[in-house]
Amino acid sequence: MSGTLRFGLAYDVLSPGVEVGEHAEALLGDIEEAERLGFDSVWFGETHRNRPGHGHCPAPLIVAAAAAARTQRLQIGTAVLLMTAYTPLQIAEQAALVDQLSRGRLLLGLAPGLEVYRDFGFENFGLSPKSLQPMMDESLTVVRALWRQDRVDFQGERFSYAGAACQPRPWQRPGPPLLVGGITPRSIERAVQLGDGWVGGTPYPLSLMVEVRRRYVTMAQEHGVTPGPFALIRPLLVAESDEQARSLARDWVEPVIDYYLKRGAYFRADFKSVKGDLPIDEQVREEALREIPIVGDPEGCARQIERYAREAGVDHFIFRIRYPNQDDAARAQMMRLIAAEVLPRVRAGDRARAGDASNATAG
Repeated sequence: MSGTLRFGLAYDVLSPGVEVGEHAEALLGDIEEAERLGFDSVWFGETHRNRPGHGHCPAPLIVAAAAAARTQRLQIGTAVLLMTAYTPLQIAEQAALVDQLSRGRLLLGLAPGLEVYRDFGFENFGLSPKSLQPMMDESLTVVRALWRQDRVDFQGERFSYAGAACQPRPWQRPGPPLLVGGITPRSIERAVQLGDGWVGGTPYPLSLMVEVRRRYVTMAQEHGVTPGPFALIRPLLVAESDEQARSLARDWVEPVIDYYLKRGAYFRADFKSVKGDLPIDEQVREEALREIPIVGDPEGCARQIERYAREAGVDHFIFRIRYPNQDDAARAQMMRLIAAEVLPRVRAGDRARAGDASNATAG
């Protein structure tokens, strides 16, 4: 840890049985409150569904633009935008507009979206599974060029441009940070070569994150690149007592973990997924509940956050605190408790360690 830890909130926009417009004001009110409470960022993810459900939305940059209009300081991120659902020019232009509207506060998290397309149907996007990885490479290359050059000529396997341009360009120059997701060797290398950092999702356990970070840093050194931000979404549930937190987790957090286990989206430290067999193996379930969510009283949650920073090098935490079966008042209370009791503990420890490191270097 280096004294630069940042803390954000992941906001699941969709709720089954509730129109987005019905709770839009509550959503934006939460974001305004997060800024008042001192959080550093707010993040929106993307998914595409065949039926109603709780979670991400189909167009996170639209929600990001709404959040930009209601805030002044918060960084606004996508975790993640499914890059292969768009053309590079669409991403470059839309992200540039959000960055302009927010006056340079956009963090663009990107991933191919294999799991989402598998559920929704590759044919609904005109894609094939084998096309996603080369599309990511081409898209990142073109987006970076569009933000830096007056004219872009590009001929790839999927995309072709002749005299393309992005107007307006982003407020941030040369552009918003690109945080690239994925845990395959090519994905990690892509984050180093074509991105500005890495971002990870909910089902990645701590033991896996330690190994991903090691590979990311090693690849950065091999390419002569300074490692960028290492961001991670973590389900977080804090309560006044550890007993109360564990009780609430049974209703709020465990269904989220079960969802990923059923989809076969839980990856162990050997990078192999645990297949979504039903019924769920209880030993695997206990492991996932131990490895993924951060649950406890303020002191316990602070220790767990510090462990992620210390062992896995996470420096931008994205806390997922909106759960199915949870009411607005309970979520608001938890957000205040995180800001008042958890983050000050972690920040104080982080500053102290940064000071010790600085003194040691000076000496």
